This record gives sequence, C-alpha cells and structure tokens, in this order.
Amino acid sequence: MSKRWLLVPALIGLVFVWVVPAWAFSISFLEPISETAIIVVSTDFLNPFVGVGPEGAGVIASDGPGVFVGAPIVTASVGLLEPGTLQVSDILSISIVSPGGVIQVQATFQSDFGESALSPPPGGFTSTLIENGLPQVAFSTSLPLVGGGSFDLTVTTQSDLEPVPEPITMFLGGTGLISLAYAGRRRLFGR
Repeated sequence: MSKRWLLVPALIGLVFVWVVPAWAFSISFLEPISETAIIVVSTDFLNPFVGVGPEGAGVIASDGPGVFVGAPIVTASVGLLEPGTLQVSDILSISIVSPGGVIQVQATFQSDFGESALSPPPGGFTSTLIENGLPQVAFSTSLPLVGGGSFDLTVTTQSDLEPVPEPITMFLGGTGLISLAYAGRRRLFGR
C-alpha cells in the first residue's frame, strides 16, 4: 500500500498551523512570605513594562497586530481570600484591549499589609479564589482574532500564605527520623 495518501493531510495540517496565528502569553505574580520582600513578576511578553514593590506589582504589555472579533474589552477583577476568614488579602486586576489594532494587556496585583483586609473594587469581583500558598491560575482567556487564530492569556498568582504540610508528609518524615534514630542506636550500642 502506498503511503502517499498521508502526504496530503500532512500538508493541509501544516498549512493550517502556519496560516492561523495564535498567541499564548502568561503573567505570574509570586508574593514572598516576608512582608518586606518585593513581589516577583514573570511574563513572556516581549519588552513589558513591569513595576514591583513589597505589596503591589503591575505589568503593561502590548504585542503584535491583532484585532479581536467584535473588538472586546476584557476587564476582570479576582479576589484572593484568606482560608477560614474569607477576608480579601490580594486583588488581581486585568484589562485587555485592542485599540488601533495592537493588543494591550494591563495586569496589577495588590496585596494586603499585615493583617488588614483589602476592600473589594466597585462592582465587586469577577471571581474569587481561596489562597493555598501554591501557584494558582487566577485568570485565563482565549479571544478570537479577526482573520482566524486567537490571543490566549493566563495569569497565575502565588500568595504569601505558608502552605501547610499534608499529614502523610509529616508521617513519612517522622518515620524516617525514627528509623534513623534506631539505626544510630544499633550502631552505637551494637546488636
């Protein structure tokens, strides 16, 4: 049997992938546990403007020509809540626009200072998350572009909450220490 019939679907797939533009970007905000440490920001946008501080950070970036289908303006506000109390400890704000055919993204991360809770923005939150001290996807969207393709954005946050070890981790660590103590005792005092 000839394998030439595979060539046509492969070429169609290659042309489809080559012709349809898709942009996928990410922004990450990492809040250290120390109250005075600077928030760490990372992104894969080219030449973004990044401003950082101990309790806030922001990214302004634009990329390539792109006009959204229906020319949407996306705004979102995500509240990160303290577990147990459900007080607002962090706020993530995002806006995506396409003025003049250039995609612009602005994302800001604001954290509380000490034990004081933050006030929700006017109009409330688009969504809320309960902090767990681990990286969390706080916002994700895929916007269709005129002419095909899409603009994808994912924003992750990691709050200053110290993660609590799972019980099995503590059990394994404890049994490891007990076995080391037993082995050391046998070595010191013989069998």
